[in-house]
Amino acid sequence: QPAEHTDFQNRFFDLVTVGQAVHWFDFERFYKEVYRTAKDGALICILGYGKIEISPVIDEVINDFYHHVIGKYWDKERRYIDEQYRTIPFPFEEISVPQFDNTHHWDFKHLIGYLNTWSAVKHFIRQNGKNPVDELESRLKPLWKTTTEVVKFPVLIRVGVIRHKEQYRPLCHSCLLDGQSIICMSPLSPSSEKFHCYKLNPGIIIVNKHNRNQYRSCLQKIIQSIRLSSAYL
Repeated sequence: QPAEHTDFQNRFFDLVTVGQAVHWFDFERFYKEVYRTAKDGALICILGYGKIEISPVIDEVINDFYHHVIGKYWDKERRYIDEQYRTIPFPFEEISVPQFDNTHHWDFKHLIGYLNTWSAVKHFIRQNGKNPVDELESRLKPLWKTTTEVVKFPVLIRVGVIRHKEQYRPLCHSCLLDGQSIICMSPLSPSSEKFHCYKLNPGIIIVNKHNRNQYRSCLQKIIQSIRLSSAYL
C-alpha cells in the first residue's frame, strides 16, 4: 500500500521509519499520514545513504562519472540525497543525532556490480544503447590496489518527535509567555480579548484568524521575547 495512504489505525505506531525512500514520496500527503497513524510523542526516523566513498583518487573518478557522464540522467528527486536529506520538509520536533557511516569490504567486481544498479546508469543505457560503466571500469581498474577495499556510505538521518498539538492542555487564559515556551493563542470567542494558550513545538506560533488586528500588540510582545522559526497567521 502507498506510504501516503495506508489502512493502519489512528494513533497506532510508536516509531515510523523510512529507508532510502522518502525522496520519492509526496511529502505533504505522507506527513499527514504519519500524524494520523503515529501516537503523540512517537518518533519518526528517516534514513538513507549518500554517495560511495573509497579513496581520494577513486572517489575523484567516480564523482566525475556521477556528475559529468550520467549527471543529467538522474531523476530530479536525487537532489535530496545529494543534499543529505537536509532540504526535505521535516515538520517535526527534530532530535540531533551523530554522524554514522555504513562500512563494507568490497572486491572490484562488487563495486562494478553496485555502479550498474544506479538508476541514472539504467536511464543512460535506455537512451543511448550502451553501458557507461564499461568505460568507467577501465578507468577504475588501475586504481584498485588490493583484493578488497574499505567502502563507506555516509548515513543520512533525520529523527524527530511527532506531537499532536490538539493534545496539549491549556497553560493559561491570557496572552502571557510561559517562560521559554512557545505559545499558541486562540480566542475564547471572536470578540474576546482573552486567549487560550497552548504549548507547542519550539519555534512555532499559531494564531487564530478571527479579528487578526487584536493580536497585534500580543504578537509584538512575543516576537520581542522569543525567536520565531515560523508563524502561521
